[in-house]
Amino acid sequence: MVTNKSRCSYCGRVLHKQVSEKYFVCSLKCKSLIKNTEYIISVDSIVFDLNNYKWNKVEDLSQKAQINKFDFISSVRRLIYFQEKLRAKDIKEINQKSLISKVKK
Repeated sequence: MVTNKSRCSYCGRVLHKQVSEKYFVCSLKCKSLIKNTEYIISVDSIVFDLNNYKWNKVEDLSQKAQINKFDFISSVRRLIYFQEKLRAKDIKEINQKSLISKVKK
């Protein structure tokens, strides 16, 4: 994962407050969740597999997966901001109404 010190390493939100000395995270919830790397990898792979090369709403994709909405949107942000496997149509902060697609190689 690419380090981006301006965003939380788990949820991808803009980092206003640093709550850990070891990780770049925005909250105690993210600090506890970032330690479970197997879960992060599995959620990221599910989210990536649900996407295709046309624009999809995050909300529509999250309904297809049996994943917590926070974890789903966090995974989308990680795949966009850190891994650059997905892209967003708008440059605004990613939310449920955002349109996303896979990056064409």
